[in-house]
This record gives sequence, structure tokens and C-alpha cells, in this order.
Amino acid sequence: MPWETFAPWLDKRWRRRGDDYESFKQRLQERLLEQLFQRLPGLKPMLDWAEVSTPVTTEHFVRPSRGSIYGLEPTPERFANPYLKPRSPVPGLFFAGSDVASVGVIGAMMGGALAAVAAEPWDAMRFLRKDVM
Repeated sequence: MPWETFAPWLDKRWRRRGDDYESFKQRLQERLLEQLFQRLPGLKPMLDWAEVSTPVTTEHFVRPSRGSIYGLEPTPERFANPYLKPRSPVPGLFFAGSDVASVGVIGAMMGGALAAVAAEPWDAMRFLRKDVM
């Protein structure tokens, strides 16, 4: 959802954003659940609790760029960025995490693996090979 959608609530405190925000979240939750249950109707009777979090909430707790849960936007330009690599131009400084590889938990894990290989190529490969076999 575009960050601008949440502009009316950006300066409001968590849990004090008003009835209009809570109403918006409720409508959003209903639409999302409706879409989910259209595709997976067998899940509907299993739902005990649902709660929607918005980019404003993420901004409050984590302070990422514009409330993003995945860091940098995964666009073709982002993946072509020459600075998002595990090895930095500073000797001995390596980067890990989702912005090095790809979005999400698996992206963060792969960013860590890429940083390990960049820092210690032979030791990292021995470690990875040992666990695989």
C-alpha cells in the first residue's frame, strides 16, 4: 500500500490515532480476510483472532524507511545497485542482511551467508559443505 495512504496518521501516537484510523484498519482487515477466504475457504472456521498492522505501526516500532517491513523496495534498480554487496570498499567491513540479498527472512539469511563467504571464503565454504553433507 502506498506510504501516502497513511499521511493523515503519521504525526499521531501509537494507540492514539483515532477512530478514523481504527475504522480504516478494520475495513482493510475485512478486505484482506475476504480475499484470503475466497482462495482458501477451509481456513475460515479456523480463524480465532486477526489483527492488522500498518506501515505507521512499523514506523513507530522499527523506524524503517517509510514503514517498510522489508527494507529497501525490491525493484530492478535496487538489485542493480553496486553498493548493496556483502563486501564494502572499506577493508574488513562486510554487510549482511536482507538488503544485501533479497527481501524477507530468507533474504536476510542469504545476506548473512554471502557476508560469511565474502569475509572468509574458504572457511565459510568448508562450514557450509560440512552441514550439507
